[in-house]
Formats: sequence, C-alpha cells, structure tokens
Amino acid sequence: MPTRPLRTTNALVTKILIAANVLVYLITVAQGSGLNSPGGKLFLDWILYGPFVAHGDWWRLVTAMFLHGGVIHIAFNMLALWWFALPSSSTSGAAASCCSTSSPASRAPPAR
Repeated sequence: MPTRPLRTTNALVTKILIAANVLVYLITVAQGSGLNSPGGKLFLDWILYGPFVAHGDWWRLVTAMFLHGGVIHIAFNMLALWWFALPSSSTSGAAASCCSTSSPASRAPPAR
C-alpha cells in the first residue's frame, strides 16, 4: 500500500495562538487563586458577558477566546487547536489557518 508523505509545516500562526493563550492563562492564574481558579482584573476585563457586549463591548467576543477556566480546559483546547489547525495550515496556508480556527463560521454547517 503506497504511503503519502506527510507535509511538514512551520505552523507559525498555530504556535502564536497557542503561545498567546498560554501567556494569558498564566497571567490570569497569577492574578487569580491558582491553576484551577484563574481570575483577576484581566479575566474580568476580557470575560464574555452578554449585557456588556450589548452595551458596546464588542471586543469581548474576541478576547474571551483567550480565557480558560483551568488546566484541563486550556490543555484540551490547545491540543484541539494543534490537531485541527495543523492540517489546515499545511494545506491552505497560514492566513487561511488563522481564519478557519478563530472564526465561528468555521463550525457552521455548509449552506445549501
């Protein structure tokens, strides 16, 4: 059975997103009550809360993607990001990978 060689990729966008998530998590851990209880000013300023968004804090829709509630939460999210973003970055390039992993439309069913 012929095997297809795996493409190697730099996955720069994926690595940047993972690093940014880990950095924000470590900041919220330092400001909060520990590894499984992040909090603090950054967490409260970035949390996704509907009434705040409705009153103009639209940026919370983006910043909330970088907040995680504990070690298991960030570990599995970063593992999923690595697994799903890596193949798309090797086939479609860095810009498409960034858009496909951060866009809510990437999880929407296809239009008919």
